[in-house]
Amino acid sequence: MVADLDALIRAAGITGPFIVVGHSLGGILMRMFASSHPAEVVGMVLVDSSHEDDKLLAERHTPEQLAALDAWSASSPYHDEVIWDGIGDNQLLAVPLPPLPLVVLSEGRRFTSNNPLDLYPPGYPIAVDDQIWVDLQNEPTQLVPGAVHVTASLSGHAIQQDQPDLVVAAVRSVVDAVRAGVSTPWAPPS
Repeated sequence: MVADLDALIRAAGITGPFIVVGHSLGGILMRMFASSHPAEVVGMVLVDSSHEDDKLLAERHTPEQLAALDAWSASSPYHDEVIWDGIGDNQLLAVPLPPLPLVVLSEGRRFTSNNPLDLYPPGYPIAVDDQIWVDLQNEPTQLVPGAVHVTASLSGHAIQQDQPDLVVAAVRSVVDAVRAGVSTPWAPPS
């Protein structure tokens, strides 16, 4: 998908620099694009981005819980094995992000209408996954000096639907930071 994005940009004759924005799986793809095109990507906004590292799941769940999740997810309408298998093997863990203005937006309400409880098998320890999600959202901000993490308190996973003004403000703050030549893009709204 990253190669397709690169080919599309080249075929369209679009030149950088780029500020990339990715939601969910798109966040991983934008991180991969930025790490493979560090001279072209000058800013980034991650909107409740997925994360490529599944070691926290293994560390914080029993083997039985992981087996139940695997069995359940294989039959889930939300499961897309082709996409996740293509991202596997922790491809991003060895590739750092370049220094750039970065805002990470993460959901503040895990279970809203656009993030239903049926994403998990019955009896699954959802509270453990909630903490893992928070930890994984914090991780990109530790990779880039000056990065900002904002919790979208009124949003579930689809922040761009629940709080579109927050996403727009994050993108504008990264644009402003790039133009000003500063690494810290934004102070969260009070």
